[in-house]
Amino acid sequence: MRIHSDLDKLAQIRPEERDHYLDLRLSEWGGRLSSDRWDRSEQAPLHFSRVLPVHEDAETLSYIEELILPFPSAPIYGINRKAEYDKALSHRPNMHSMRLLRRPETPPIHRLFILHNGLNEADSLRFYYQLADWMMRQQEAICAEEGMACLVMPFPGHLMHSSFHGPFSETPLSRYLADAGDLFRQFLRYMIGTRWLLSMVADSDAEKWMVGGDLLKPDDRVGKLFKESTELHQMSEKRVAGGRKLAANRNGNDGSSAAFDAGEPTGLEQIEDVDTLLRAALDRGGTTTPDSLRIHVVGYSLGGFVAQSVFFAWPQAVSSCTTICSGGALSALSPTAFAQPEEWQSVLHALRPELTNSILQGRLGDDERKGWPPTDPVNTVAGMQLEQYGYFQRIFEQVFLQEDRSSYEERLSEYGLRMLFVSGGEDPIVPPANILDASPREGTTMLSVAGMTHFLNQDPKDHGDRRETEQRDFWLPEAGGLIARAAIHAEHVHMNERIEAAKLKARLTRPAGEREGSGRSELLSNGYIFEEALDWVLGAVEEDGGWLFLCRNGLPAAFIPPRDFTNWGTALHHHDLRIQRYALGLRHRARMLRKIKDRTTLIVPKQLRHWFVNLSARFEPHSDAPGGRETTATDRARIWREFEREWWPCIRRFDSGNIDDANVDGSLNTAGFASALAAWLDVEPGYLEATHLPDVWIGIRSGSQTVGAQRSRELTHGALIGGVEQILTDLVKARDVEPKQKVVTKAVNRLEEDLTEGYIRIVQISGAEFNPRYRGRVDRSPTAAARLLVRVAAGLVRSDQISQPLPPGKTSD
Repeated sequence: MRIHSDLDKLAQIRPEERDHYLDLRLSEWGGRLSSDRWDRSEQAPLHFSRVLPVHEDAETLSYIEELILPFPSAPIYGINRKAEYDKALSHRPNMHSMRLLRRPETPPIHRLFILHNGLNEADSLRFYYQLADWMMRQQEAICAEEGMACLVMPFPGHLMHSSFHGPFSETPLSRYLADAGDLFRQFLRYMIGTRWLLSMVADSDAEKWMVGGDLLKPDDRVGKLFKESTELHQMSEKRVAGGRKLAANRNGNDGSSAAFDAGEPTGLEQIEDVDTLLRAALDRGGTTTPDSLRIHVVGYSLGGFVAQSVFFAWPQAVSSCTTICSGGALSALSPTAFAQPEEWQSVLHALRPELTNSILQGRLGDDERKGWPPTDPVNTVAGMQLEQYGYFQRIFEQVFLQEDRSSYEERLSEYGLRMLFVSGGEDPIVPPANILDASPREGTTMLSVAGMTHFLNQDPKDHGDRRETEQRDFWLPEAGGLIARAAIHAEHVHMNERIEAAKLKARLTRPAGEREGSGRSELLSNGYIFEEALDWVLGAVEEDGGWLFLCRNGLPAAFIPPRDFTNWGTALHHHDLRIQRYALGLRHRARMLRKIKDRTTLIVPKQLRHWFVNLSARFEPHSDAPGGRETTATDRARIWREFEREWWPCIRRFDSGNIDDANVDGSLNTAGFASALAAWLDVEPGYLEATHLPDVWIGIRSGSQTVGAQRSRELTHGALIGGVEQILTDLVKARDVEPKQKVVTKAVNRLEEDLTEGYIRIVQISGAEFNPRYRGRVDRSPTAAARLLVRVAAGLVRSDQISQPLPPGKTSD
């Protein structure tokens, strides 16, 4: 089918159809819209609609009904350097328009596709009308009884959101060139607006523990949205006022002539009307309303990065993500058709410094602090809750900036079954190789159309032949149908993933025999192998006695309260299924640890409580997952109290100092160990400083020749120190003999046998423990094992048993 002859003209966005001239702040908005193009609804809330012919052939003609719907936008102003357009806007209603596309006679809507636009698009919606028609035709062929709609929700400053258009107007790219920080500001506005949209239309049963499960709930959804919008507006007013005052001081005037302001707040009645209108347009709330609305995102060009950001932010509300002429690293884009490539690179290079500059100059940061340390900090940034801001910032950095390619690949790996990439084989801006280069090990689902270039909103520029025209005529409708089919398939994948994640969350421990662990792999390159290795270490202690020694410079995850296991998983993984698998592994290990509590020694730094409670960031900075294990100081203090109350008999506090000094509590005979250690290191005892613990789990099975696990804690600690002393003595003896002279090293031989037979099992924990791609290593080398045992023994010498914590509600005299 060919494009209808009238579509090009109808798809052009006229000035009166742009947000700036729609007067969306008024109850009687849209007064300038032409009655020849738009029909005004006689039903409240007010909206406008029309029916468009899209494709035609000799026998058929396809139509789409288009609605203009108002929607609140997040009022975030004053956080970037260049606050205003070159021409100041006369008003900022903090309302934007969207275009809803559906069939004129559509069944109740079951699927909503949110369409995201490309960079600098500001004049035509033709491609989105065509794409919607291709997808709807496929939907109708598969399940005619289910309705489908598409929502064109432009990125701020693009399409009808662009206030001015024409050859004499500022373009989105020129905005970003002047101030790259504006791209991040608009991204924040868009993500907040999308969260509001999903809260309104997604009949999602996503729970708080799910990734993206923080959507506003139906019971006062409108009221909460109004509250958030009001708080954002109030903070923007403060920042804008501060910017005006700063400008006035620099310019030597009172700032009264500054035209820029934060506009008018969105009213509660406006939000109520938006909610009513949007749900009515999607047939949400009627007697024939489907049980749930399945939501999908599709992005073209730069919109592909936006679509991925939305998908990764709310994977429980969004079932699939398709990118068209998009993918790979944003820095690899080369927008040659409307910009010199180095111009775009300058935007990307400037993004990080612009964000840093905004923080240093106080435009972007905690909204209020009273003193330092802050006695009453306000946990918001630019009016957003701190955890929400951090969530969006991580997604922006990983999807847009992609400074850490492996983090982006991890996202594609975890969600790849619900993603589709459509590319042009001759796309000069986003070559297919860019997408393949960013793909995870298992690959990417991708359709690459030979001969197709980038600008699908324009007719192809065939030079002397019809190659690209013919490719587009055949393959773009096929791609539209594939997007619809892939989305329906993704819904089934999504449902199965959610069911499995919920089962894992409800399960207390792994079934018997599942991943008991063998410790086979040396490098623990993923979470499953890592958990197998820890189970293998614990297995040594469960079998007829044994002892577990742990040295950690942080709080081990399996020792925290079980209700926090899911939150800890959000620092490692992006996907609910993997988060819940990790949490299940923690529940399993915690259960095993409780069974051997009387045969476990955990050595941690004396300062760990202070580090954990007072110095921990609200987001784990090493994490590349968006959740990032969000905690407050109050949360961390509660976690530490519960940790100490349950595990105090096992805990020893390591105090840095000289190993030759008497150990802290005087319970161990350490003189021989210190002497042997000094001889091994060939230093005077006065230089034997222990200042750091190894991060290691060591399981010692009953029957070990090196360290005989005893009946009591004190005897076992002494046995470890004595066994290590013998190993050190043998090592010194072997080092000091003449060449070719034989020496008997019984202790070293026993250690080697214990390692070979699994009587001593050692797993080192990586310092990069929040990197899901490397968690640690299994150590079977006698040399490495000897060094780790020496360090654990030194930790014992420089540590003491903590006293029993006071019960809740009790205080010391």
